[in-house]
Amino acid sequence: MIKTKYITLKSNSPLKSYYKGLGYNVSQAFIDVEISHLKKESNYYVDCACDLCDSEYKQRFSRNTGVCSKCRNKVKKKFKKSDNSLKYSDFKNWEEDIRKFTTKKDAIEFLNSKYKISLNYSTFNEVLKRLGIELLPISKILKETIIPSEIALKYNITTTRVNSIFKTNNVERPTSKREFNRNIIIRDWSLIETLNASFDIPTIIEKLNYDFSETLLRNSFYERNIPIIQHSYNKSKGEIELLEWIKSLGVDCKSIKFKTSGGLKEIDCYCPDYKFGIEYCGLWHHSYNSGKPKRYHLEKSFLMKEEHDIQIFTIFENEWINSKNLIKNMIKSRLQMNKKIFARKCTARNITAAEARKFHNKNHISGYVNSSINVGLYYENMLVSCMSFSKSRYDKNYEYEITRMSFLQGHTIVGGASKMFKFSGIKSIMTFADFRFGEGKVYEKLGFKNVGLSAPNYFYNKKGTMKLESRIKYQKHKLKNILDVYDENLSEQKNMVRNNFLTIYDCGNYKWVI
Repeated sequence: MIKTKYITLKSNSPLKSYYKGLGYNVSQAFIDVEISHLKKESNYYVDCACDLCDSEYKQRFSRNTGVCSKCRNKVKKKFKKSDNSLKYSDFKNWEEDIRKFTTKKDAIEFLNSKYKISLNYSTFNEVLKRLGIELLPISKILKETIIPSEIALKYNITTTRVNSIFKTNNVERPTSKREFNRNIIIRDWSLIETLNASFDIPTIIEKLNYDFSETLLRNSFYERNIPIIQHSYNKSKGEIELLEWIKSLGVDCKSIKFKTSGGLKEIDCYCPDYKFGIEYCGLWHHSYNSGKPKRYHLEKSFLMKEEHDIQIFTIFENEWINSKNLIKNMIKSRLQMNKKIFARKCTARNITAAEARKFHNKNHISGYVNSSINVGLYYENMLVSCMSFSKSRYDKNYEYEITRMSFLQGHTIVGGASKMFKFSGIKSIMTFADFRFGEGKVYEKLGFKNVGLSAPNYFYNKKGTMKLESRIKYQKHKLKNILDVYDENLSEQKNMVRNNFLTIYDCGNYKWVI
């Protein structure tokens, strides 16, 4: 079997030297490469190197980033010089053949098995048939499966242009990129799947993992008449569930983008009436391994607060799945929907470590941490709040540190923090406020001073699990007795990558002192 790749490049394209370095023979109009997976497979693969695990391997050519064949992490590819090359005689016959049907601006591009058609359908169909490929006409895809009135109106698409899609096999070149990337709702997926089964082009139609509707997107501004299904611009099930739940509370909530000094920033769930936004973070997509920068979450929350006065509430996928009720009550507290209890009606007293452990594990997103002093607040003999203290762990200039402060789920204790802090009688103290959930303004009311925002912390997640683990557990000197595969010469994070762990960064912590 012979696979043929055609790539169009302008005569002054800077990519010409790039492709030449990969062993492709570049002509002014296009590049033609004839490849047999039996005899010339080495020409179809390029040498790569992974930054994270330092492995070297061969992989099908693609631009920018790819998945390492060893550690399975998404990394920027390093293409190494290769001895693989093709002689012009290997494909000059194809060049002469294709010239009969194409011009300099028209070509078919096969990259990573994703078909991108940039030719008039009727003009190029004969060439494709000779290559053993039969295209799916757009009219067959769209006929009786799409309701024109349900095309996204926010893109201001005219009815005339929409109707033209149903009447012809060819779609006119779009007038703008915005129009090209319009969303179209597909109602009858059974027809789409039946049509797709009759063609050997599995990537042209791909069903999305989407609960409420299927979205058909145009893949590129330069494609004209073959639609391609993509996963882009679609929300995860958890994010959709979160958005629908907030709307069920009667709160106006939507996804929206804001301009910031750091570029456009999207808020997954934004409640304009409360100047409050929620960022739902899938573990893989928001991990350092997938390409997210270390300061991604911190900078997003900081810019939205500083430039738009919007408080971002950042939750990770595992928290929504494992502690859904707790997350819901934390959000309802920010939306001022919790039941209020006034601290003046409560009694403060010291409680045991066992009582504090049970209360924090049930009502704090991070659970209990060892402490030496625990103050509880009781309302009608029911524990409704707890503040825990320990000797200062990170800054010896202060005697104590507030390690945990939590409130009974579904309740807001008005004045509770102040009453517990005064009861403790501690004078030299510091604490941290997790910027994922806010700046810790409650400490300002207690007389604390904000001394700055720390760098992001990071956690580890074993691929396939829904659990974030502290980096303290996986310090390098401990790894030898924990990991299945360990190399003393590699860093902590590289060893974790080799053992299928993701690295996930948070938003840092605000430090408060008194």
